[in-house]
This record gives sequence, structure tokens and C-alpha cells, in this order.
Amino acid sequence: MAAVEQLAITVPVIDRKELIERACRTYNRLEASLFDENAGPDSDPAFIERITVNHIRHDLTEYDQALEDKYSHVGGDAAKAPIRERVYEAIARTYPHLAEECRRQEHRHINDLT
Repeated sequence: MAAVEQLAITVPVIDRKELIERACRTYNRLEASLFDENAGPDSDPAFIERITVNHIRHDLTEYDQALEDKYSHVGGDAAKAPIRERVYEAIARTYPHLAEECRRQEHRHINDLT
């Protein structure tokens, strides 16, 4: 767990419009065909916030690599939640307008574990 506490989580600062465009492109490439819903800047704001946080977490931070590195070791299961929490906190600090969505996603993950 000490390694998780020392894990450097960096979130790049990207212009809000560009960030939304990137999140929409990623969503449309990976998910849209599954749900018959293309994302665009004019999509529902809650939907845009959700896919933007997902894009940041998976594509712009060390989240997936950290999980792979720590989760694959003995005791890695215990590292998953703290890593996720630290990433959401870093996203919320960098993009305060996404803080509520970060809390919502973190809460959802906690409830999935219980």
C-alpha cells in the first residue's frame, strides 16, 4: 500500500472544448456501436461528463498501467480501490467542473464492491 500512496498521478491540462472532443472521439470509436449512441459536444451534459471522466481516467492518466502493475501482485486486489480513488481525486483537482462526476463514479465503484 505504500507504493500506492507514492504513486504519481498526473492529469494533463487540456482545453475544455478539446477535452470533450477527444472524449467523444474515443467514445465513438470504442462504445457507440454497442449502444447506438454517438457522442458529440451537444450530447446530454451528464453523458459528456461521464465519458470525459472515463477518457481522462483511462487514456490520460497512469490508471490502467498502475492497476496492471499493482493488481497483478499479491495483495493487488487491495490496491485497486485506493488507486482508483487517487485518480478520481487528481481528475477533480485538475478539472473542478468534473468533481461531482468523479464522486459519482467513485461512489458507484464502491457500491459495486459491496
